[in-house]
Amino acid sequence: MKLILLFPFIHFGQIESIEYHPNQVRKEVRKIVEKIAIGGIDTEAIGYGGERTDQYSRFIRLKEKVNIEELVALMNHPAPSVRGYSFWGLAKLHYDNLETIFIKHANDNAIIFFMDGCSPMDIPVIEFMEQVVQSNVLDVDCKKLSKSVINKMRLERKTLPKKESTY
Repeated sequence: MKLILLFPFIHFGQIESIEYHPNQVRKEVRKIVEKIAIGGIDTEAIGYGGERTDQYSRFIRLKEKVNIEELVALMNHPAPSVRGYSFWGLAKLHYDNLETIFIKHANDNAIIFFMDGCSPMDIPVIEFMEQVVQSNVLDVDCKKLSKSVINKMRLERKTLPKKESTY
């Protein structure tokens, strides 16, 4: 009974129509994902020294082990950092249906801690995804989506009041 009571809390801020099936992901990948799930999203070099974090190293290991079908399945994971890194992985692989996933997650407003360089911020997952697919933002090696696709996602997105940053 307690699990049922926690269900709304676990899914707070996510889009309503996603359902994660762990059996679609190999055990070795799930082990990496479990560790990613407890952190935020870091880029390759953060802080004044441009250090690589353990969390980004997990992302690198995930990219080395995972296949496209598993990344697609991980887009339904309950942890926002896993969905963010999975989307980033799909974009790095130039996944053909990236546009569909991007628009499907238009209302993925779960907040993640995102560290890019020296700039920490709390942002919704969809805003991180938008940075991944915009030209000249975040990672130039990723598949980029057109302005019309980004605008289509924005039209699908429910507008939320802006939250003031704590930084």
